[in-house]
Amino acid sequence: MRYRIETERVDLFDVSIVITMCLHLSADVPFELLKTAFDKACSCHEVLQSKIVIEPDGEAYYTYADEQPDADSMTDEQSDTDSMTDEQSDADSMTDEQLDADNVSEAGADKSSERKNTVSDVKTKNCPGGDMHTGGDGHIAAGHGNSFTRTELSLEELICENERRRFRIEDGEFIRGFASPDGIVLMMHHLAGDGKSLLYFIETFMRCLNGESCESVPFRSLDLKSLPQGSALPMVYKVLTAHWNRRWHMVKRIFTFDDMDAAYTKYWKNRETKVTIKRYEKHDLGHLLEEAKNNNVSLTAYMITDMIRDSKGKNDIGLAVDGRTDGNRSMGNQATGISVEYRYDPKETFGENVRKVHALMNKKLSDNRYRYFVLRFMGALDTTLKDALNLEHAGCFSSRISSSLAQLLGYGTKVRDISITNLTRADIPLKYGEYEIKDIIFIPPVVSYAKNVYGIVTAGDVMYVTRHIFED
Repeated sequence: MRYRIETERVDLFDVSIVITMCLHLSADVPFELLKTAFDKACSCHEVLQSKIVIEPDGEAYYTYADEQPDADSMTDEQSDTDSMTDEQSDADSMTDEQLDADNVSEAGADKSSERKNTVSDVKTKNCPGGDMHTGGDGHIAAGHGNSFTRTELSLEELICENERRRFRIEDGEFIRGFASPDGIVLMMHHLAGDGKSLLYFIETFMRCLNGESCESVPFRSLDLKSLPQGSALPMVYKVLTAHWNRRWHMVKRIFTFDDMDAAYTKYWKNRETKVTIKRYEKHDLGHLLEEAKNNNVSLTAYMITDMIRDSKGKNDIGLAVDGRTDGNRSMGNQATGISVEYRYDPKETFGENVRKVHALMNKKLSDNRYRYFVLRFMGALDTTLKDALNLEHAGCFSSRISSSLAQLLGYGTKVRDISITNLTRADIPLKYGEYEIKDIIFIPPVVSYAKNVYGIVTAGDVMYVTRHIFED
């Protein structure tokens, strides 16, 4: 295994990059069974048996965790990532299929009163910071650096502790699992995959819990060669990226995992995040779907318009989008993204506003030039320049070119108002023999380029909407 980190390179030195999901099952499950299922699920996914290496020339690769880096051994394997579907652009179907209408993927708390899978007898350290808490039997290794642990920390406490504690991706640590009083909590580094990838891991985990035999799942990612036709970078941006690359090469620096450690330490020293969670029951979800259907718009467009209806100025909204073109169910970061700008017009009805938002979204979702632009653009930048952008954001590196480019690309003070990831209706089974997933909570990381980060996912008749922000 040797895959060059290309379009996902911006995730390598990002200091806020952990995707979180929390599962509530229909009944308590002994910790030992959960741990065994987690271990087996990790062994099924190729990416969770890998590690990240940064080579002397600055290029970075996924390799097997027990494999020695060899720059000459790179094959064309990484080009076998012609993934991803356009199913999400089918935004005209308006029943429950509205949940899948645009498949765009990145509130006061209204949490479920019951929490399953309660465990006890655990040692913890207070949030924030500190060493990783361990269960009575210690930190449980799964595969290589991956782990499943007992804890008494809540979901928000786990996020607070783990988002600031760097994943040792150079040792193969991509996913941390916890048996918590709030449920089964899974926290994954974005280099292991996108939101859908974590859902597919959950499917494997539940199948293993049910005693099923699970097949091996190859790693998939999006590289520039695999992006669809009609998504070529416009010439003006080719010229710009070439110009920036030439300027960067004059001062180019190769960054290491030591730089990554320093970035985490500085960035999280005086930062805290806050998560709010809202639960929509069947009746509430049905009402939202009906309103969206009546306006002939997607549920995501409806919810975005509702979020911005009281704002005064123009809103810059980023939406993560599934980039799979072949419907594969592999783990790997196969997400892309679009953005729309809209000023809510109070002189018009809500329906008129929401239809305009929907039209703006659909225009970009249906055109590969917009849909894959961010991957093409970032892929054209020098790999180490992308590292420098994240280290600029963390406050532990600066150069004239990286500083100016960071401001231009939203790594500075001018960021988007909203980033939203709607995983729509989870496309995994909810029942596995005697085990059933009652609901799923999805919390994206607080990305560098947005003030308010929303995560949405529906399981069965229950939808959760989370908001993840930095505390003032």
